[in-house]
Amino acid sequence: MASGFIAAVVVARLLGAEGAGVTAFGFWVASCAAVIFDRGYPQAMLRFTAQSESKAAQRDVIRSSFRRFVPLMVIAFVGASLLSVATHGWMRSSDLAVWLAIAVLFLVYGLSTFSISASRGSGDFYRPARNTILGSILFVPLSAIGALTLGPAGAILALASRYMPQALQLTTLVAAKHRRDETSATPKDEEFRSYRRQMWINDVISIIALSRLEYLFLLLLATKADMGYFAVAIAFAGLVEQLAMQLSSPLVVTFSPTSRRGANGAWLGVALLFVPIAMGGSAIAPLLVPMVYGREFADTGSTASIMLLAGGVSALQIVPWTYLAAKGHALAITRVMIISAIVTSATAPIAILIDGVYALAWSRLLVESVILGVLVFYARKMEHMRPPLRQLASVLISGLACSVAASAICLWLPTVAGMIAAMIVGAASFLLMLKLTGAIPRHELAELIQLFDGKDQSRITQHLKTGLLWISRA
Repeated sequence: MASGFIAAVVVARLLGAEGAGVTAFGFWVASCAAVIFDRGYPQAMLRFTAQSESKAAQRDVIRSSFRRFVPLMVIAFVGASLLSVATHGWMRSSDLAVWLAIAVLFLVYGLSTFSISASRGSGDFYRPARNTILGSILFVPLSAIGALTLGPAGAILALASRYMPQALQLTTLVAAKHRRDETSATPKDEEFRSYRRQMWINDVISIIALSRLEYLFLLLLATKADMGYFAVAIAFAGLVEQLAMQLSSPLVVTFSPTSRRGANGAWLGVALLFVPIAMGGSAIAPLLVPMVYGREFADTGSTASIMLLAGGVSALQIVPWTYLAAKGHALAITRVMIISAIVTSATAPIAILIDGVYALAWSRLLVESVILGVLVFYARKMEHMRPPLRQLASVLISGLACSVAASAICLWLPTVAGMIAAMIVGAASFLLMLKLTGAIPRHELAELIQLFDGKDQSRITQHLKTGLLWISRA
């Protein structure tokens, strides 16, 4: 996550808005195409490999899946490359290089995804982690080299290098080191095919609904520079969303055995973490964006502020989302994703035509708010889960105080020192307002305190528990 953000900053500074937009669009196209053409094999292979009774059976599943998976990926790669060359007469040479680089990224990304599933299904989590670290280390310097030498095409190829170490691992994963074990249980073709198709349909809907669908409308209705401004504006919001996704697995585990009372603690915990980040971040974004990305993106700061608010709303969605997932309501989640795609497709083009990327940011805030409401509706309808509205309103009021205080500091002192002071004053304002509004009842705080029980009671942990007790109300 960190290497991706740093590389995006490097590309934006070296190539400007248009180059950053083309690079971001290239990754979006490649990742979407990989999901469409993998046909669910990585997910199915992960499940059935993990269920295999022996190493030999695991290899059989991996090799069988690979033989079916790779031909269409290679055909799509060759077809895309030949189509790019065939249409060379209607595009600039730089555009040809970009589309060829996207084709390479598509193939490497798809093979990497399959390789990760094969490794994890075999119980090997070390090598995927090692390959991810290696690829991330290579990614940042290669992004700079690629951008300087080949422009956006070089930046996209550098992105492919990030996934190359894991993709190369396939040579060992599919190697015939074991004889076929005729006595081991292997998945039935019909069972494997049914699960693969189900996961593929879900993934295709997810990539349409949850990916940066706005890039498609920006390509059709705006300019490459607008795609770059959008990529920069949504960068910090993307970090918030990725951080929220890290909580999904723990929350699913938490919700499985607990009652509605346990959900209140999750609502408060997620709100306490992401409301100050989103609302405080939106206050300093007009200063932060040009400092990080360069003066060319100075006007993007206000758009990034709105995107951060949208990212905060998206982070809150993780509670009802994981609650529904833990209770087995997969169909409801699929419906929510379809609604998200429909609402985005309806609002994004209108917003772009009204006021470009700035209006698109407001459109995204609207979409995320609608999806949060739909998720809460389904969670209440199916599991009678009610969010603690009074406590959440108090947290939002505290977040507003944080935002106002940080904005005042930034207006008074628009420098790096002022931005640091704004963070400190904003955090203090948030905690003080939490205390004044009584946002955290003492009986709800007990659920948060339990997270630290049974763990090493370090000095930081003790201070954190003391701070939580101070801002809570009896």
